[in-house]
Amino acid sequence: NRDAVKNAGFIVLCVRPKDIKKVVHEIKSMVNKSQLIISVAACVPLSLLNAYFEKENILQIIRIIPNIPVAFNRGVIGWIRNERVNPKLLNDFRKLFSSLGLLIQCKNDEGLEKLSLVAGCGIGYVAYFMNNLAKVAQKYGFNEEEALKIAQTVFSGTIQQLQIANQTPEALISAVSTKGGITEEVL
Repeated sequence: NRDAVKNAGFIVLCVRPKDIKKVVHEIKSMVNKSQLIISVAACVPLSLLNAYFEKENILQIIRIIPNIPVAFNRGVIGWIRNERVNPKLLNDFRKLFSSLGLLIQCKNDEGLEKLSLVAGCGIGYVAYFMNNLAKVAQKYGFNEEEALKIAQTVFSGTIQQLQIANQTPEALISAVSTKGGITEEVL
């Protein structure tokens, strides 16, 4: 870790929260004010990162919380920074991490944690709903593979409709719901 930090422009701390203090202790003497520290350690607030490095008056630190779809460049990456991050490094950070999905700057650690609840847990909520939609399709006689493809296509088609038509979910619900119809009844 110490060798990796020596010549790095960006130092990405991607460790479990319980290991962050140990890793910071190992590298902190090698870190300098021209480097950008990016922490991915969940539940480790910016103030604690500053304190661990004991150089809070000079180090540039950004804290991020990504969600799983960053693996496909479709993630949501919440982030906050300390006031010392210079504009050039901030711009470089934005260029690099925006390639992984949507960057959302939060005001503070609390906002970052709330975004994590929405974007991180939201994946589970969507998958739960898709699973239930596939189960309904199976009840109607479609095999498991067809049912899953139907649910996935309904979701991806809905997303495309919302994005291309620049519709809100509420407007789309209204567009597909007929007064007294099945969609209105289910909703």
